Amino acid sequence: MAMQQDAIQRSAPPAYEKYNTIDEIPSYCAYIADKLSQQLDVRPDYQVMGSGRVKKLQVESLEEAKLIAALAKRACAILGTKQSWHIYNNHKEVGLHVFPPALRHVPCSLEMLLDTFRSIVEDIKSGWRYAQFKDFARMMGSGEDERYWKLIVKINKEDRDEVRFIEALIPRYCGYSGSYAPDKFKCSSWGDFHGENGYRHVTYMWIRNDVFNEIQARLNLSVE
Repeated sequence: MAMQQDAIQRSAPPAYEKYNTIDEIPSYCAYIADKLSQQLDVRPDYQVMGSGRVKKLQVESLEEAKLIAALAKRACAILGTKQSWHIYNNHKEVGLHVFPPALRHVPCSLEMLLDTFRSIVEDIKSGWRYAQFKDFARMMGSGEDERYWKLIVKINKEDRDEVRFIEALIPRYCGYSGSYAPDKFKCSSWGDFHGENGYRHVTYMWIRNDVFNEIQARLNLSVE
């Protein structure tokens, strides 16, 4: 049975219909989520876990679909399963899971979703600091030549969803993808049982010197 339209507490759609800066991404992704919720066609999709029913929407590019799905997945960890908008991507298509009423899955309001998206982006931008490979060699295993690369890290944070979102951001703003451009940019997240103070979580980025200023400016990263 399809999720009833009034199960989603809808507010006015966001103002942006496209994003030009990283700070506009939350509004655009909430706008797409809103459009998804309004789709009348609910299709069976047995490759989807849970209900097996989805609403689908075509977007401009694969990179855009990945970006929307990555942000929505990160939001799920904050909102919890019952309040989340479960959005995924399949190539250039995004889909919204539709749950039967018996599961009592009621997505949060669009306003709350937008606020969550905004908090995620603010968190992505902040908390970075410059680091040296020697301090994280045990964790990373191998590093880059620090004559040509800069290493920035977030301590006490191991967040694979954040890594996926960062890698989805890079194509939109810098013209190349994170994990598929190892000559320019690398991002990952690890836990370390051998830190001096016990277990440490670290999210890190290696960025080549020649593109560091561009990536920092385009993603509005605060690095200390």
